[in-house]
Amino acid sequence: MIYPATGGDHLAAAIGRRASVHWHLRHQTYSVKVAGQRVFEVPSIELADCTFFIDARLRAMFEARPTRRTVHALIRGTIVGSPHAPINGERVKCDPFKYPTFVRQVDEQQVTTASTVVLHPNRIIEARGLI
Repeated sequence: MIYPATGGDHLAAAIGRRASVHWHLRHQTYSVKVAGQRVFEVPSIELADCTFFIDARLRAMFEARPTRRTVHALIRGTIVGSPHAPINGERVKCDPFKYPTFVRQVDEQQVTTASTVVLHPNRIIEARGLI
């Protein structure tokens, strides 16, 4: 499937597909990869059946050279679309300087999966059905 490079149709064309999403530091948006290729960037996105993934090898590279940024934290899930409203879930965060994994914001307990995740602008991650 070919995705449009610009415009709102790129997200609509990818609904129902499995994707990996990470925060793009330079562009201040979420970068979305489908089938291993970065296909578009969005300010916010909603995913279902999610897994929080930290690449240990890339995280070690980040720790060795903290001035050089590498993508080591991903959220993998099925694209639902653009979020229309908050899901009233728990806040999740990833801080590579403090934690080796994604954690709940309130109690800093590790999280690995969630039924629904909404990635809001400004790096706010809201999740429901956390495990």
